[in-house]
Amino acid sequence: MVAHIIFDLNRTLYDPETDTLVAHAADVLDACALKGVRLSLVSRREPGREDVIERFGLSARFSDVLLVSDKTPEIFSGLIEKSGIAPGDTLVVGDHPEDVRCGNACGVRTVRFRAGRFRDMNAPDAQATYEIVCLEELNRLL
Repeated sequence: MVAHIIFDLNRTLYDPETDTLVAHAADVLDACALKGVRLSLVSRREPGREDVIERFGLSARFSDVLLVSDKTPEIFSGLIEKSGIAPGDTLVVGDHPEDVRCGNACGVRTVRFRAGRFRDMNAPDAQATYEIVCLEELNRLL
């Protein structure tokens, strides 16, 4: 069962090259809402990120929105603890090995979104539980 998903923003939900949401992002977030899945968003604090979150109405879709200088397992653990949802019922979804590494360190299932700029980047200590090439594939895990 998936009761909590921690999403990355850039290149997972939002495509900075086209300044649009990634294909199927809104549909996946809608499906999560219909199933009562708690959503958290973790992104690096960089210029323009707050604007993206505001323009696409993302803050209304997420229980937690964190803009951080560096992603760490402690940040992800804090979100999991705050949610009150067991790590086994939590997914971390991101396009970069760093997202997977943080999720793995917290003992949750991880989803590597293999699309965009980092699709071919690999790290031996960041093996995801699942890999997808289209965000819509996430629906089968819900």
